[in-house]
Amino acid sequence: MVIAIDKESGRKKWDFLLPAGAGVCAPIITSGGNIIIPAIGSIYALSQNTGDLKWNFKHRGGYNYKAGPLSAAVGDNGNIYFGSSDRFIYAIEGKTGNKVWTVRTGAPVVSAPLISNDGTLYIGSDDGRLYAIATGSSGPAKSPWPMYGQNAQRTNRAPAAK
Repeated sequence: MVIAIDKESGRKKWDFLLPAGAGVCAPIITSGGNIIIPAIGSIYALSQNTGDLKWNFKHRGGYNYKAGPLSAAVGDNGNIYFGSSDRFIYAIEGKTGNKVWTVRTGAPVVSAPLISNDGTLYIGSDDGRLYAIATGSSGPAKSPWPMYGQNAQRTNRAPAAK
C-alpha cells in the first residue's frame, strides 16, 4: 500500500492499494507531479495530490533473486527508464505510460539505472555487462525525489549558501 501523509498535520491524505506481492521499490516523483512506483511486473503512476492511478505499464519482468524489483530513473525529457528480469531495458513516456523503446540485454537487469548529465543511461545486467544507452534526454530530471544529499547534482554535498 502507498500512503501519502500531510506534512503539516501528519494525517493520511490518501492511500493506494497495490496488488499482493507487488514487491514495490523506491518511488520517484516526476516534475509533472506523478509518483512513479516500480513493482514486480508493473510500473504505476499515481497523482501526487489525490493518489489516483494515472497509468500502469505492465512488463514481463518478475522478481530477480539478486536485485528484487528494480528502481527507475526519470530523464529531463519526462521519460522513465528501468530494467527488468525479463532481459529488457525500457523507456516509457512519463505522462502516458506508453512504451518509447526497449533494448534486449544478454541477462536479467540487476542494477538501478543512472542517467548522466549528458543523458546517457547506464544500467547493468547479471552477466557483468554495463549498458550505456543514448536516451534523447539531456540529463536527469529536476525532480524533488529522490534527491541524494538534498541537491540536484546528487553529489551528497550541501548546495553553496547564497
